[in-house]
Amino acid sequence: MTLTNAIKKLTKEGYSVEHVSGERNRLFRSNLGTRVLEFYAGEAETDHIHCIGVRPLNDHSDPLTDYCAFNFYQNLTQALRLS
Repeated sequence: MTLTNAIKKLTKEGYSVEHVSGERNRLFRSNLGTRVLEFYAGEAETDHIHCIGVRPLNDHSDPLTDYCAFNFYQNLTQALRLS
C-alpha cells in the first residue's frame, strides 16, 4: 500500500496521521485510542509503507533489555482489524 493510500484509509476510519519529524526514513504515527500505530515510508508519496506496528499507548520498546512493545502486521488492514 502506498503512503497516500494509507493516509486516506486511516482518515476514512476516523484517525489522524502525523509525520514524526527528525526521522530519516519518514516515520508516521496514528493514535488509535489506547494504542499507537506506526509505520515507515520512503521518500516519495508513491512509495510503499513498511514496518507496520501497533503498541499500547504508554508502552515503549527497550533495546537494552531486548523488549519490543510492538506487534507487527503484514498490512494496514490487519493492523486496524486486530489491534
